[in-house]
Amino acid sequence: MDNKRLLLYYGDVLIGDINRFVKNRKLLETLKSEASQPTADSFSFSINWKLFADFVKRKFDDPPETFLKVLKTRVIFEIDGFPRFAGFLASRPAREGLGNEQNLILTFYEHFARLSGDVVCNTTDPTSPMRTFTDVRADVFVETLIQDFLDHAEASGDILDWSMGNVDRLANKTITYKDFPTIAKALCDAMNNVEGAGKFDVVVRPDPEDYSAFLVDVRKPRGKNKNVVIQYPGDGVYKLWASGYSVAENNEFASDIIVAGNGQVGDTEENEQTAKIGAASNAAFAANYGYYKIYEPASNLYSQNAVDQYAMTRINQLDIRKETPEIQLVGRPIAWGEEDNEDNGLAIGDTFYFYEETDDGGDRSGYYRIIAMDTDYDDNGVATVRPTLKAVDE
Repeated sequence: MDNKRLLLYYGDVLIGDINRFVKNRKLLETLKSEASQPTADSFSFSINWKLFADFVKRKFDDPPETFLKVLKTRVIFEIDGFPRFAGFLASRPAREGLGNEQNLILTFYEHFARLSGDVVCNTTDPTSPMRTFTDVRADVFVETLIQDFLDHAEASGDILDWSMGNVDRLANKTITYKDFPTIAKALCDAMNNVEGAGKFDVVVRPDPEDYSAFLVDVRKPRGKNKNVVIQYPGDGVYKLWASGYSVAENNEFASDIIVAGNGQVGDTEENEQTAKIGAASNAAFAANYGYYKIYEPASNLYSQNAVDQYAMTRINQLDIRKETPEIQLVGRPIAWGEEDNEDNGLAIGDTFYFYEETDDGGDRSGYYRIIAMDTDYDDNGVATVRPTLKAVDE
C-alpha cells in the first residue's frame, strides 16, 4: 500500500493530493555542511497534463495552467503523515509529448533555496555590499540573514510565515562581505567550517501542524548515531543488506594548499600584492601518500581570517580517507526519513555501521555518515535509495 500523499498548493490554497497521477518521483537531499558548494534539496516528478487539467477543473474556475507558477506553486511530499519534502516550483514546467499523452515535468526546490533570491548587503543602503559581523554567535548570524530576507520579501508584498524552530547555540563568527553574495551562499559557506563555529546545518521545514508556516532549524550536528548495521552481501533475512555496491574513484586530493582572497597576487616589494594569502597542510597525507600542493583563488574572501578558514576547510575536503562504498537499497529493508529517530530508521546526517564480507582485496567495514541521498520512487511507491557516505571515526 502506498502510504504517501503529494499535496500541491497554489500559495496557501490546497489544490489537492496528486500522488496517484504522478510518475518518476525523485528526491535529492544534501547535507549542506558537507557540500563543497552551495546546494539545495530538490524533488521532481512527471504528471499527465490532461489528468492534471481535469483534476483542477473539478475544483476551480481558473485555467489549470494558472496554478503552475514559479515560486507561487509549492508541494508537500508526505510519507506516513510526515512531511518528507517541502518546496516551491523552481522553473517553468517542461513538456513532453502531444495531446492527451503530453506530460509535464515539475521540479521543486526546498524553501531554503528562496534564500538564493536575495543578497547580503548593507542594512541601511541596499545598493552597498558592505556588511560586517564581528564576534557574533553563528546561530544569531543565521537568524539575522534570514530575517533580512523576510524583511525584504515583506517590503515587496511577499509576506512569508517563517519563524525560528530548533536552534542550537553556536560559537562566535567574524566575517566581512563586500561582493553581494546570495544569502544562501553566505549560509552554506558558514556551515562548512572546520574551525570557529564549526560545522552546522540550516533546515527550513514545514510546521507539522500548519503546512502554510515554516520553521528554521539550526542544528549542530544534524543527524544521530544509530544502532543500524547494513551488510553486503547479505541474505536479506537476518540483517539489513545492500542490493548494489561499488567504490567511487577519487582523484581530487592535496597535501598542501595556498588560497588567495580578493585582490591581486604579485610582487610585494612593487606593491602588487593586495590579496590576503592563506595556507594549510595535511601532514598525514604527505606522510602516507606524498607531497602535492595546489593553489586556489577565492575572490569572494577579503579578510585574513576568512581566507585562513577557507584554506582549512579545503584541505580537509581534499584528504583521501578510507575507500567509501557506494550502496543501493531497494524496497523496504530500512525506514528512511527524519521521522524515524529510533534505531530502526535512517535519515540524512545519521551514522550507521557498514559490514562488508567480500574477498576483493579490501575491507571497507566501518562507521559511515549519510551526507546525501538520492531516492527514486516507482509507481507503486517502492523506494530505491542511494546514500552518499563519508567515513567517520568510531
